[in-house]
Amino acid sequence: MSLENPFSPKPILPPEQTDPEANEHLIASLLGEASSVAWKKTVSGAPTQPPIRKPLFDLASFDEKTFEKHDQVEAREAETLFGKRFIGPDQIEATFGFTIERKDLPPLPFSKQELREAQARGDFLIYNCSHTPEGKPLTLETMARLSGGNKPTKDKDGHDVYPFYRDQFNEAGNIKNDAWFKQDPLIMNATPEAGWQLVSPAILEGSTSQNYLDQTDFLIDHMRGDSDFPQGSQEQKAETEWQEKKPDIRKLLDDNKIKEASTLLSSLHVSTLFREPLGNTVFRYLVSLQARGERLFNDGKYTWSNTVASNGRLARFGGAGRDGASVGGCVPRDDWSNGGAVSSRRRI
Repeated sequence: MSLENPFSPKPILPPEQTDPEANEHLIASLLGEASSVAWKKTVSGAPTQPPIRKPLFDLASFDEKTFEKHDQVEAREAETLFGKRFIGPDQIEATFGFTIERKDLPPLPFSKQELREAQARGDFLIYNCSHTPEGKPLTLETMARLSGGNKPTKDKDGHDVYPFYRDQFNEAGNIKNDAWFKQDPLIMNATPEAGWQLVSPAILEGSTSQNYLDQTDFLIDHMRGDSDFPQGSQEQKAETEWQEKKPDIRKLLDDNKIKEASTLLSSLHVSTLFREPLGNTVFRYLVSLQARGERLFNDGKYTWSNTVASNGRLARFGGAGRDGASVGGCVPRDDWSNGGAVSSRRRI
């Protein structure tokens, strides 16, 4: 039996064409779990009642013309476009247990072209929270606790698989006393930078085995593509600043002034625009794991953040094997075969 999903807009939903579970997840997030179950039963041929629609965005009327009609893309439209690669209020609530009202979401800062290109690449569109609705900062420890702690699940072979590295996080999600960053307020107090973000789910090919400076050049080339950044854009200004400051950073590293070099690197616009803060990476990792069932960084690789530790190292996160993902740190002149960077784009 061949059925057409009446809730899926066309023709801009490649995820629905390639992922058989995407319709079910999409309907669950938009119309509620009951509607998702109804759709699943309909596809399987089992008798069911017609799904009850909630008074939300009318997906039946969403098509290419609707998308092009307005200059400002709404979050609901973007969610429909990105499918399982969208992380918003529903996924955040499923992971951390608190509610974000859709009416409180800020406007998307990305153009239609940026969103289309990101969706075609397979990027995530994420709304990051820095605090709970009650004002509690979403530190690494708070996020670990709220998401269920560091309790293992079983893989297909029956092995225990942990969200976080057990030498750093205990079962409740508390950071252990002997974790290298336990006494570091810059890491312990780090939270996600709030707002919308476009980011690749995995480390960019070609970004590993490079020091932080060479990796930054790589990220600029990757983001720029085949043409220069538009004159006067944030990206163009960030690239200009980078070229001006790069000799100063090399001099600091040559003089072994690691913390000064890392602090300057972290403060540059190119790092703010194109690199993730540590808190954003952990936030994305947990929401992907808990709400989407997708374990990021399970290839053993780490992404290098723009967050500076008190010892002058730039924090990195990843290596999500069975023993769990871990927080690490490297000096800017280091290059590691398992250390890379994701493609991240935010607005400042």
